[in-house]
Amino acid sequence: MDNAKQGYQLFAIGERKYLQLAINCAASIKYWDKNRPIQLVTDNKNISKKESLKKLFDNITTISVEPFFRGPLIKLKMYEHSIYPETMYVDADCLLLKNDIDHYWNLLSKNYNTTTPGTYLSSGEWYKMRIEKICEIAQTARILKMNSGVFYFKKNETSKEFFASAISAATELGNFTGHIHRGTGLPDEPYLGIAFARENLVPLPIIDENGNGLMISTIKSRDHRFKPFPGNCEFIKEEKKVSPSLCHFVGLKPTLEYRELSKQYRALLEIPQPSIIEEYLTKITSRLTLKKWFSGKGIRLATWRK
Repeated sequence: MDNAKQGYQLFAIGERKYLQLAINCAASIKYWDKNRPIQLVTDNKNISKKESLKKLFDNITTISVEPFFRGPLIKLKMYEHSIYPETMYVDADCLLLKNDIDHYWNLLSKNYNTTTPGTYLSSGEWYKMRIEKICEIAQTARILKMNSGVFYFKKNETSKEFFASAISAATELGNFTGHIHRGTGLPDEPYLGIAFARENLVPLPIIDENGNGLMISTIKSRDHRFKPFPGNCEFIKEEKKVSPSLCHFVGLKPTLEYRELSKQYRALLEIPQPSIIEEYLTKITSRLTLKKWFSGKGIRLATWRK
């Protein structure tokens, strides 16, 4: 497979911190995968002018974001803004920690049009809702429960129809979970899960028989063992030892480990560490987001979009 036909896609939309996270993520990818390009999608018009970023991002795409798609819901637009025949979307708070990404690219390219690690469920709980209720609202027999930190898709009709179905679910059903993701906007995962069911697509298994997986989040995990050189990532999740290639540090936790790993990857690629001012501004913008949320503006967003 010609690697030029395959590439990664990262988003840095809104707050300053997302660009810094995207830089960390891109540095880890470039360290382990020196062949495939990385596309950065951003709403910051000044980013494309920064020469220092061209070492990490082969393509920078500047977009305008509609208010409805602010926050995680912008991920429903990943297909629309993609530029490679085959794309692996990666959340900016992920780090590539193992030297086996070629295995997953080959597996995905051979077997899937659109997929993400996940499990189909028809009962249980997700987003503090009964899955049975979500299925009733969506009029599906099941829903794909996933962490949407990584998505693979080809630039074809199957993928185009899938993302159109996800956008349709969001506009049709509105914020039926009543959830606002950290004050920024509607969550993407319920609509992607519904679209998977409606389009009857096959998910990538979260782990194989040995506990290895393309991407696993650190939510409710423990006993972390990160050894980026020569490349190892292990922790306990749901009482199983798992080993993801792309580790999704949700909430940047465990924090100390995430910061240390990010510093190491930046240093290896000779990427400047974030300045004190950048770190300060990141904290300020995060606090302003929380302030906006607790003031009630976030709660007012949690209404059904009819």
